[in-house]
Amino acid sequence: MDKEEQAWNCLNFSSNYGRVEFGMTLPTDKEVEAIARFIESGAEFKEIILGENYFKELELTISDSTLILFSEYVAACSSFKSFKAYNMKTDNSMALLKSIAMLLSKNVLDSLDISFSRRLLLNSSILDEGINEDPRKPQVLSEAIAKNTSLTSLRLHQDNIEDAQIQQIVDALLHRPSNPLLIFDVSENELTRLSAISISNLLFSSSVSQPSSLLHLNVSNNKIDKEGAKSIGEALAKNSSLTALNLGWNDLGNEGAKAIANSIAINKTLTELVLAENGIENEGIIAISNALVENSSIKVLNLSDNDFDDAGATALSDALIKNRTLVQLNLDMNYIKDSGTKSLSTALIKNDALQVLDLSRNYITAEGAQFMAEALIANHTLTQLKFDYNNITFSGTKSIAKALAKHPSLTYLNLDRNELGAYGASAMAYVLNDNNKLTYLSLAWNGIGQQGAVAIASSLTKNTTLRVLDLNKNNIGKNGAISLVNALLKNKGIVELDISWNDIGPEAKANIQRVAELRPDIKIKHFPDDSH
Repeated sequence: MDKEEQAWNCLNFSSNYGRVEFGMTLPTDKEVEAIARFIESGAEFKEIILGENYFKELELTISDSTLILFSEYVAACSSFKSFKAYNMKTDNSMALLKSIAMLLSKNVLDSLDISFSRRLLLNSSILDEGINEDPRKPQVLSEAIAKNTSLTSLRLHQDNIEDAQIQQIVDALLHRPSNPLLIFDVSENELTRLSAISISNLLFSSSVSQPSSLLHLNVSNNKIDKEGAKSIGEALAKNSSLTALNLGWNDLGNEGAKAIANSIAINKTLTELVLAENGIENEGIIAISNALVENSSIKVLNLSDNDFDDAGATALSDALIKNRTLVQLNLDMNYIKDSGTKSLSTALIKNDALQVLDLSRNYITAEGAQFMAEALIANHTLTQLKFDYNNITFSGTKSIAKALAKHPSLTYLNLDRNELGAYGASAMAYVLNDNNKLTYLSLAWNGIGQQGAVAIASSLTKNTTLRVLDLNKNNIGKNGAISLVNALLKNKGIVELDISWNDIGPEAKANIQRVAELRPDIKIKHFPDDSH
């Protein structure tokens, strides 16, 4: 097959999905020219993807003139809306930027995604490496954006962008003839409080005639501190469009959390807020909790991987008793113990809105599990409970298992790494005999052994609703694996079973092969040697 045929096959294959995708092997001049001729003949597509390999930078091999010619053909295609350039490491990156700029100037792009491409957008770290780059590169993109009226989504994720570049881009966005930008993602860059001040103008600026249209803002994984949070918070308090804000993995601390809390007490449109891993302690969590009492819009709140304990959990519990809009709460990886769990459980008894609660990777024991079990008996709205990486043991598992028998809506339960043992697995198996709600159950890393696996296998012959079961790393052995896999011949609900890392032996693997042939609709994971 020659190069031109390869290009045509690429286009023919991709046209089924409405896109031209060059993938992990970028095209040559001849391939691009063939695609261009096909586009000229009337082919329609919506998206071009250059790259999409997150682990290896890709060299762009086509010449400047061919790239620009191709872009002109693309711009003439009425259906074209989206351009993605991932992991671009190229000596003709200026030509690529000019091509993108030309597409922007033609007002054909709705979505532009330049991610994982540290060489495509110039910054000082590249100059420090002694690489010869054109210093005009930052201006090319921003000047094109300033004249564009069609772009609604701009993603510049993990590009090593610094404050000066963001200031240029934001200024261009603010002074477009119209400002319909809905999505702005500058996560995992090198942004500080200076960028936060600039970005806050996208949320509210008295010097810009048109109001903000931004719906989603992602500035996670940067270096934004409390002062940056204050700028964003002040703008958010006046904003009436934003629905999702991700400030996770920055350096907000308690003062930054307070600034955001002050804004959400006033803001009426924000529905999703991420503040994960920001060094927020009880003081900051208390401020957020107080704001939640006033807020009536936030549905999803992520406070994972911070530094608060039972006092913070108790403050959140008080808010949950009064708040009736929050449906997802992530408290993963904090310092919550049994006392905090008791407070949260009390709130769940009174709360009829929360649907998803994540308490994984805390310090909860069997006592805390007992409190949660009591809440599950009274609560009728929770659908997902993540309790993994705690220490509830068999005793706590038994309490939760009994509560499951009475809970009308829980469909997802994760109890990984809780030292359940065979008795804990047996307790869960007993409930599975009659439970008709649970669709996902994960008991990985719990040492349930052969005895626990056989008990669960027996329950699978009766259960009709479970879809996914994860029992990896449990030392279930050959007989446990065979019992579970054989149960799948009777069970008509399971679509995925994970028994990886269990040293099940060749006989069990042969049995998996047999059952997989009889039930090709089921995915059975048994890594190592995971071939199904």
